[in-house]
Amino acid sequence: MLAAFARPATAQTYTITDLGPLVPNSISASGNVAGYVYPSGGNYAYAYLWTQTGGLQDLGALGGGSSGDAFAINKLNEVVGYSSLATSTGHAFLWTRGKGMQDLGTLGGNVSAAAGINNYGNVVGIAGTTTQDDAIEHAFLWTKTTGMKDLGTLGGTVSQGFAINSAGQVAGVSLTGMNTNYHAFFWTAQSGMRDLGTLGGLQSFATAMNDSGQIVGYSDTAEGINNCFIWSAKVGHMQNLGTLGGDNCVAVGINNVGQVVGGSWLPGNTTGHGFLWTASRGMQDLNNLISPGSGWVLQDARGINSAGQIIGLGIISGQTRAYLLTPTS
Repeated sequence: MLAAFARPATAQTYTITDLGPLVPNSISASGNVAGYVYPSGGNYAYAYLWTQTGGLQDLGALGGGSSGDAFAINKLNEVVGYSSLATSTGHAFLWTRGKGMQDLGTLGGNVSAAAGINNYGNVVGIAGTTTQDDAIEHAFLWTKTTGMKDLGTLGGTVSQGFAINSAGQVAGVSLTGMNTNYHAFFWTAQSGMRDLGTLGGLQSFATAMNDSGQIVGYSDTAEGINNCFIWSAKVGHMQNLGTLGGDNCVAVGINNVGQVVGGSWLPGNTTGHGFLWTASRGMQDLNNLISPGSGWVLQDARGINSAGQIIGLGIISGQTRAYLLTPTS
C-alpha cells in the first residue's frame, strides 16, 4: 500500500469585476462596497454605496454640505464616514437606508470623521475636543445609547479610532507623550488604551481588526522602512509580514479568517502591487492570482470580507478603476 502524502495547498484564484472610476474603502459581508467618487465634471467627491443589484447610490451630505467620503460598512449595510457641512467644517456621519445620513457630532470641537463600524452599529473615528484648536482631536466611540465617548490618547494630543469589532474592541493610532511619534493602539472598555509598540522603529499605525482581535497595520523598522504587521493579544507582539520585495508595505484589511490585504512596493521601489497574506502561504502578489490575460494591474487592495472578496484600485486600458475580486472556489 502506497503511503499517502499531503499535497501543498494551491493558491487561491479570483475573477475580477470592474466597479468603475470609484475609490473603494470598505466591503461588507455580502460584497457591497462603500467609498467615494468624483462625478463627471464635478469638483467635489461624494460618499457612495455600491451594490451588485442596485449599482451606485449617492449617500448625500449633511446640512447643505457638498462633499463626503464613506470609510466603512457593516453587514447591515450601515455606512459611516465624513461629510462637509454648509460651513467650512465637516462631521462624522452614520447612514442607514431607512433614516439616511445622521450627524454624529463632535467631542466639543468643530470637526469629526467616522472610520469604522461594527455589526451592532457602534462607530469609531476621530473628533475635535475644543473649538479653539482643530488640531487637538481624539479617538471616539459612538453608540446609539450613549452617543460619543472620548477614548483618550497614549499621552499625546491626537488619537484616532480606525476599527471596531463585534466585541467592542477598538484599534487605532495615537501620538505618544512627546507628540512626536504615532503608535498603534488596542482599546477595550475594561483595560483602556494599550500601546502596541513598533517593529523596531519609531512609529506604527493600526488600520483594521477582525472579530478575534487580530490587528493589522504597518510600522517602520530599525532600518527606517515600513513593513506590514499582524498583532494579537494571544501572541502579545507584532509579527512582521514583510513586503513584496520593496522597502514599504501597508496592510489595510483583515477578515475573520485571518486573511490580510494591502499594498507593497516591488523590488526597485518604483511600482506597487496589491497583496494577499495568509498564515499558510505568506504574502502573495494579487496580480499572480488573476487571469494573466485580464489586462489589469492591481495596484493595491483596500478591504477583504470573510467570503474572501477583495476590493482595491487597479489600472486597465490606461485608466484607474476600482475592482472587486471574487474567489473562484
